Amino acid sequence: MNRVGKFAGKVVREYADFIGLLEEGTDIAIWCSEPVDFVTEWRCFIRYGEILDIRLYKGAWDSKLDLNIIRSAVRDFTDAPAAYGLDFGIDTQGNMKLVEINDAHSLGTYGIAPVNYAKFLAVITLSTLKVSLRSSETHLKRACFRRA
Repeated sequence: MNRVGKFAGKVVREYADFIGLLEEGTDIAIWCSEPVDFVTEWRCFIRYGEILDIRLYKGAWDSKLDLNIIRSAVRDFTDAPAAYGLDFGIDTQGNMKLVEINDAHSLGTYGIAPVNYAKFLAVITLSTLKVSLRSSETHLKRACFRRA
C-alpha cells in the first residue's frame, strides 16, 4: 500500500486544524514533531532504493548533509514506492532532520539532470502502466465471462 504524500504537511495547533486534512473515517498513521525552523532544505530523489540525485531547494548552498543518515533512511523505508523524494533539512542548531516524504509524481526537477529526471519519471509511468494493464485484464476477463 502506498502511504506517501496523502496530504501536504502543515502545523497543527488545535483539533480544528485536522478538518479537511483526511477523509473522514480513514485510519492513517501521521508522523508528528514540534515545529522546526529549517535554514536549509535538500530534496533526495530515490529510485528503486538508490539515491539518484540530491538537490538544494532552500537556504544555504554550503550546508553539509550527512549521507549516512540519508542512506539509512532509504534502507529503513522498507515499504517505499519505487520512486519518491526524501526532503532533509538543516535546522538553526545545525541538526539534520527529515522534513517530508513525497511520491515521485508530485516532485519538481530542482535542477536534476534531464536524463535522471526521465529515469525517475519512467518508474511512475511503468507503475501506472502495470496497474492499468492489470485493471484492463480484469475488465477483459469479466467481459469474456459475461459473454459465455
